[in-house]
Amino acid sequence: MRLKKHKERIVHLAEAHPVVILHLAISVWVVLAILVIVQHELWRDEVRALTIALEPSTILQLPQSLEDEGHPLLWYILLRLVYQLFNSPVMLKIVSFVIGLGGAALFLYRAPLPVWVRVLYIFGILQFYEYTVMARNYGLTAFLLFLFAWCYRRISQYWVWSAVILILLANTNVHSAILTLALLVYWVADEFTKRNLGNRRIGLVSLLVLCGLFSAYLTARPTTHALSTEVMGQTLKELFSAFLLSAVNPGESFGKLFPLLPAAVSTALIILLSLLVGSRQTVSGLLVYATAVGLALFFSVAYRGMLRHQGLFFVFFLAIDWIVTENIRGMGIPPIRPESTFIAVARRVVFPFILLIHVGYNSGVAGIDLFRAKSSIKELSVFLQTNQNYRDAIIIGEPDYFLEALPYYASNEIFIPRERTFGKRVHFTTASQRDLSLSELLGYALQLKRQHGRPILIALGHPEFANRSAFTKAYPYHRTFSWSEQEKVQFTTTTRLIHSFSAATGDEKFLLFVVK
Repeated sequence: MRLKKHKERIVHLAEAHPVVILHLAISVWVVLAILVIVQHELWRDEVRALTIALEPSTILQLPQSLEDEGHPLLWYILLRLVYQLFNSPVMLKIVSFVIGLGGAALFLYRAPLPVWVRVLYIFGILQFYEYTVMARNYGLTAFLLFLFAWCYRRISQYWVWSAVILILLANTNVHSAILTLALLVYWVADEFTKRNLGNRRIGLVSLLVLCGLFSAYLTARPTTHALSTEVMGQTLKELFSAFLLSAVNPGESFGKLFPLLPAAVSTALIILLSLLVGSRQTVSGLLVYATAVGLALFFSVAYRGMLRHQGLFFVFFLAIDWIVTENIRGMGIPPIRPESTFIAVARRVVFPFILLIHVGYNSGVAGIDLFRAKSSIKELSVFLQTNQNYRDAIIIGEPDYFLEALPYYASNEIFIPRERTFGKRVHFTTASQRDLSLSELLGYALQLKRQHGRPILIALGHPEFANRSAFTKAYPYHRTFSWSEQEKVQFTTTTRLIHSFSAATGDEKFLLFVVK
């Protein structure tokens, strides 16, 4: 009884003083986000994007640098332009924060949804951590989805800008291209119902957006040299089988979005979210479920979805719910049928349950980032800068991609043994050496010491090395690293362990050796 009274008071307060609640929420959000971002150690995927953006001599060469990267251009163009203004890698965190704040503020102040929904969402794992703290292009997706939803109520007036938003969205990441196609289908279906723009204009919009999608395809498609082509290639029979499984049980591919829940329950939640909007507009419900199936298919045959990828489906749902709600409220379009008791309960119980899970998830993840290191890269860079002997040392990493975040913190040269060259990022292509042994790694290190006469450091990111005399470790894309008992003896007599970076909660941990 007391809990019910407290809930009623909170709801009454939110309804009576919504502006105060919103201002307070965004103020707390900004303070907490800045605190976590300052403590956040950038990891390899975040810095890799900045490395690629700055790699070519001119911005026109960016498409060439993005070959086999699997991402469209927009994020890299944005990073390059902002870096030219500030000339500091710190801008990576600033850009991510500004975009994340834009998405949070837009949803909080403009979405026609209950105040508690808006507040819970911005403090959830998606908007707060994955799309703001983490400096990736997925925050840009959330911002553009909300921006499109905001413009949609006046789509007849802002149809050009809405088309531009979809073109930008298509060129943010491959997952956003799927969402762009879904929004275009919704827009076209809606226009044929309302006849706001006329056939010529909606035809022009469709053509422009499809050109944007084709541009994203040209940039993101893998070549025959990409290792992803070999690993993720599927026959037509396998693709059809994967499609059927995704259509029947899409929840199998959304385990991160609905943590600790069985696949069948995740599928039920996806169906429920589709019904929440479909009960008011049939096409929107069908489109939400079809989008979930499309993303699930992509996750199963192309690239396994992490939370940042899977979460885009939930943001897409929120954007569609926003659009449908404004269609009904602002344009006088009645729902196709009265809201059933089941849907009403789902909206008041299940939907808040999902949001509360995300808030709880965020408190754990953000708390770890605030008080503990997720990566050892920053600690490694401090070690290099505070030790006079190693400030100009050449570093070799195994796994090689574990060092991709180091250029953000330190200027030491990195040698990539599988590619037999110096570089700041790894190329996952057939040109790289798939199988690497400890003796080969040591051979490269000794050769570099003879050629350059500088300290050579080897950062081994294999925890098995400490307690296994012989081992072969398999990597994604059919990569392996191995050592025999004899190779390990030779390595330990030729090198000296100078530091162990093992306190991080993530996988970027190392044993650091120096060649004698």
